[in-house]
Amino acid sequence: MPVLFLLSLLLPVYTITGHDASAHTSEETGNAAISVPRGIVSAVLWSSRIGWVMICAIMLAIPDLNAGAAQGGPCFTKQ
Repeated sequence: MPVLFLLSLLLPVYTITGHDASAHTSEETGNAAISVPRGIVSAVLWSSRIGWVMICAIMLAIPDLNAGAAQGGPCFTKQ
């Protein structure tokens, strides 16, 4: 369960990295008042879209959801 919790933090970390990158480059960006907020919103949108695709891919890769749920965490590592 702790590993699952740490893995679930990856998407917010990627989103925060996008915010951080936008904030750090704002000093060198032309028209920063418009470009930086646009970059932050873009980072959130892309992170949510990619996360949604990843969740859908994982759910579609499990042939039998009931059998996968019964196995718990090892359903992703056993062949």
